[in-house]
Amino acid sequence: MWNLLIVAIYQIIYSLFPYLSFGGNIPPSEYTLTDWLHVFGFGSHPADAPLWFIRDLMVVSLISPILWYLLKSGPSLLIIGILCWILGYDSQITGFSTTAILFFAIGIYSNKNQNKWTNYLSHNYLIINIFFILLSFIDVYLKNTNNIHVSIHNICISTGGIALFSLCIHLTKRNIIRSTPFLISSCFFIYAFHYLPLILIQKITCTFIHTESNIFFVLIYFMCPIIILTLSLIIFYIISKYLPTITKYFTGNRSRSS
Repeated sequence: MWNLLIVAIYQIIYSLFPYLSFGGNIPPSEYTLTDWLHVFGFGSHPADAPLWFIRDLMVVSLISPILWYLLKSGPSLLIIGILCWILGYDSQITGFSTTAILFFAIGIYSNKNQNKWTNYLSHNYLIINIFFILLSFIDVYLKNTNNIHVSIHNICISTGGIALFSLCIHLTKRNIIRSTPFLISSCFFIYAFHYLPLILIQKITCTFIHTESNIFFVLIYFMCPIIILTLSLIIFYIISKYLPTITKYFTGNRSRSS
């Protein structure tokens, strides 16, 4: 459903703004059979690119007993996986990406050591978040400048996730924030939806704003999540309230409780 929605929006954009290129630089009306297979994630990222991770997690779940057994003796497999991911090595096998295997393994290991992880992250949240901010500046500054940038970028992505997680744990433990049924039920919608406005922001920025300012790119880097998250929550609220039946198709029937 999400992939078809993205393709439909691509076609509309091509019709109205042909100078903006999307989806392989050809309009969906000219897609071949191979292109349509790629739309749904066969042999390529799907049209709604973030869904590749869901696809790969479904495949990796088939070998979850093997991962569980290998992780019983310690985090050695986890460390190897982290190093492979940071260095940019991928298995090149659709469905068995290094990223999916790594994060599935992290989920298994975290579940086994939940209290130890949460206590450590909560206690060191400030240091972790400061490190992430500094790393983000380095990531933007080195963008596409040398081979080491791939490793820096991957470290930045993983650190960002850990930083946000640690901050949430800390604030939750202090009762400063708390989860709500609305936010919980909107998670998948935000995950699946965020790619479209992100691409639009990137295309519009590259097409109409010509600048080499690192400050501008850092600003975009930090503003994008805020803009997209706000937009996602507003849209989810509207459709869940006025179009609940359609909402079920786009969220896997994750209904919002009051």
